[in-house]
Amino acid sequence: SRSLSPPHFRRKALFFMAWRSQTSRRYLRPHPHGSSQLSGPSSLTRSWPGFATAAAAKALLARRAWRFALLSACTMLWMLPSALPTSHSTAWMPLATGRRTLVAMSSVPHAAGQAVGAQDISSRSMNDGDILANLKANNGWRRTDMGAGGNCLFLSIAMQIQAEDVGRLASSSPDWAQVLGADVTAQWAGLPAPSRASWLRRTAMADEEGFIKELQAFRRTGEPLPSYHAWRLRELYKDMAEEFISSGITDLGAGIPSWNLPAVYQRVRELAGTTSDADVLDFALKHAGQYIAITGREGNWAGSSEMAALARAFDRPMLAFGNNWVTQDAIQLTKRENSEVQWEVLPYFEALVPDGRQVGVPVRVFQTNGGGHYQMLQEKPK
Repeated sequence: SRSLSPPHFRRKALFFMAWRSQTSRRYLRPHPHGSSQLSGPSSLTRSWPGFATAAAAKALLARRAWRFALLSACTMLWMLPSALPTSHSTAWMPLATGRRTLVAMSSVPHAAGQAVGAQDISSRSMNDGDILANLKANNGWRRTDMGAGGNCLFLSIAMQIQAEDVGRLASSSPDWAQVLGADVTAQWAGLPAPSRASWLRRTAMADEEGFIKELQAFRRTGEPLPSYHAWRLRELYKDMAEEFISSGITDLGAGIPSWNLPAVYQRVRELAGTTSDADVLDFALKHAGQYIAITGREGNWAGSSEMAALARAFDRPMLAFGNNWVTQDAIQLTKRENSEVQWEVLPYFEALVPDGRQVGVPVRVFQTNGGGHYQMLQEKPK
């Protein structure tokens, strides 16, 4: 899914703070003499004259404090569902539609020379902590938070792209050389992560514009889409749907409030599972310009479609780990032979490199809370 737009979290956080303020005033009333804490037993009968004994007043305050704590805990669990074990935190999520297949995900064990069959794949509910522990045990990977906000995906990728990747892209065609500009290869090693992230966003948008032109060419000639284009078109459509539903653009999300993320995810699943290939292509061609203009803005969210764009631009696969409520309710794992850890977590998304042009190691990111924030996955520094 796409990284959470800052207004979504702000609305939820502001709601919680306002609610907490109201309940605090209701359940934990200040002491009449100015103290903001609960009064001691000796002063309770003076503060609450309706009670004959201090014990009765103390019991009332204890009940109210308990009620307040319970309501606060429930609200925090609503805001951060992945804080619970996933078997509980996924209870609020919509049912799976079965759109996600294991084709792309099973390519990771293939790259390691392992044959993967249906009996070697397991599916289970896991929270972020379980997933990260598995990735660390199997691969030594740890997450690094590179920054919050709508740039988090590009920030998480920025330090994994090297100067040789940029130079290879710049030399691939005059068009790319013009997009990238002069001296970017020489300057890359010295650029901080935010500057790299801005450059990566522009690169992703340029590749998506090229991809749309390719789709338009296939439409004009009437040729069927190659498998890569068909796969990537579906990813683009899901990101467009999530963006437009969350922003109230088009009628895809009619009746769905933008703050109700589970409903947004469910609607994206329904659209991905019921919209025909022809209608997906029509929608993408009609609204691509609008989508690219929105996603190209600094600070706007980004997701799997932009990972696919960068994977093709740099000829490096992009692997995304974690939960992803837009496409699945459980984590896929592959069986490992002769290992202390029997099962290894697979990415929920792998951005493919067309025509077998893979160069270098994959770029890895981790998505927290099933959608909302990306972090870099890297090996432990030596």
